[in-house]
Amino acid sequence: MLGRLFADCGFARLRDLDRRTVERWADAREVDGMGPRTINAHLAALTAFGNWAVSAHRLASNPFVRMPKRDENADLRRERLALRPA
Repeated sequence: MLGRLFADCGFARLRDLDRRTVERWADAREVDGMGPRTINAHLAALTAFGNWAVSAHRLASNPFVRMPKRDENADLRRERLALRPA
Protein backbone atom coordinates (compact mmCIF):
# COMPACT_ATOMS: atom_id res chain seq x y z
CA MET A 1 0.00 0.00 0.00
CA LEU A 2 2.79 2.39 0.85
CA GLY A 3 4.51 1.68 -2.46
CA ARG A 4 1.41 2.60 -4.42
CA LEU A 5 0.78 5.70 -2.31
CA PHE A 6 4.37 6.90 -2.57
CA ALA A 7 4.44 6.31 -6.33
CA ASP A 8 1.10 8.02 -6.95
CA CYS A 9 2.02 11.01 -4.77
CA GLY A 10 5.60 11.27 -6.05
CA PHE A 11 7.27 10.75 -2.68
CA ALA A 12 10.89 9.72 -3.12
CA ARG A 13 12.39 11.03 0.15
CA LEU A 14 11.11 11.73 3.64
CA ARG A 15 11.23 15.46 2.97
CA ASP A 16 8.73 14.92 0.11
CA LEU A 17 5.99 13.68 2.46
CA ASP A 18 3.08 16.09 2.33
CA ARG A 19 -0.33 15.81 3.97
CA ARG A 20 -2.17 17.88 1.34
CA THR A 21 -0.86 15.68 -1.46
CA VAL A 22 -2.17 12.60 0.35
CA GLU A 23 -5.56 14.23 0.94
CA ARG A 24 -5.81 15.04 -2.78
CA TRP A 25 -4.77 11.47 -3.60
CA ALA A 26 -7.53 10.08 -1.36
CA ASP A 27 -10.12 12.39 -2.92
CA ALA A 28 -9.05 11.34 -6.43
CA ARG A 29 -9.20 7.63 -5.53
CA GLU A 30 -12.70 8.13 -4.14
CA VAL A 31 -13.78 9.73 -7.43
CA ASP A 32 -12.15 6.82 -9.32
CA GLY A 33 -14.32 4.39 -7.36
CA MET A 34 -11.94 3.08 -4.71
CA GLY A 35 -13.89 1.99 -1.64
CA PRO A 36 -13.67 3.86 1.64
CA ARG A 37 -12.31 0.82 3.47
CA THR A 38 -9.44 0.54 1.00
CA ILE A 39 -8.68 4.27 1.23
CA ASN A 40 -8.73 4.04 5.04
CA ALA A 41 -6.34 1.08 4.94
CA HIS A 42 -3.90 3.10 2.82
CA LEU A 43 -4.17 6.05 5.21
CA ALA A 44 -3.67 3.80 8.24
CA ALA A 45 -0.52 2.33 6.68
CA LEU A 46 0.78 5.81 5.97
CA THR A 47 0.05 6.97 9.52
CA ALA A 48 1.86 3.91 10.88
CA PHE A 49 4.83 4.70 8.64
CA GLY A 50 4.88 8.26 9.97
CA ASN A 51 4.77 6.98 13.55
CA TRP A 52 7.70 4.68 12.81
CA ALA A 53 9.68 7.54 11.24
CA VAL A 54 9.13 9.66 14.36
CA SER A 55 10.10 6.84 16.73
CA ALA A 56 13.22 6.14 14.64
CA HIS A 57 14.14 9.86 14.83
CA ARG A 58 13.87 10.27 11.07
CA LEU A 59 11.04 12.84 11.31
CA ALA A 60 10.39 15.43 14.01
CA SER A 61 6.62 14.92 13.80
CA ASN A 62 4.17 12.74 11.91
CA PRO A 63 2.51 14.85 9.18
CA PHE A 64 -0.26 12.25 8.82
CA VAL A 65 -1.47 12.11 12.40
CA ARG A 66 -5.28 12.31 12.65
CA MET A 67 -5.90 12.07 8.92
CA PRO A 68 -9.65 12.20 8.27
CA LYS A 69 -11.09 8.77 7.54
CA ARG A 70 -13.74 7.95 4.98
CA ASP A 71 -17.13 6.75 6.23
CA GLU A 72 -17.19 3.03 5.51
CA ASN A 73 -20.87 2.68 6.40
CA ALA A 74 -22.00 5.25 3.84
CA ASP A 75 -20.77 3.21 0.87
CA LEU A 76 -21.95 -0.39 1.10
CA ARG A 77 -20.55 -2.42 -1.77
CA ARG A 78 -22.52 -5.57 -0.91
CA GLU A 79 -25.87 -5.86 0.79
CA ARG A 80 -25.65 -8.39 3.62
CA LEU A 81 -28.36 -11.05 3.61
CA ALA A 82 -29.67 -13.03 6.55
CA LEU A 83 -29.30 -16.80 6.55
CA ARG A 84 -32.32 -18.68 5.31
CA PRO A 85 -33.56 -21.98 6.72
CA ALA A 86 -33.15 -23.71 3.36
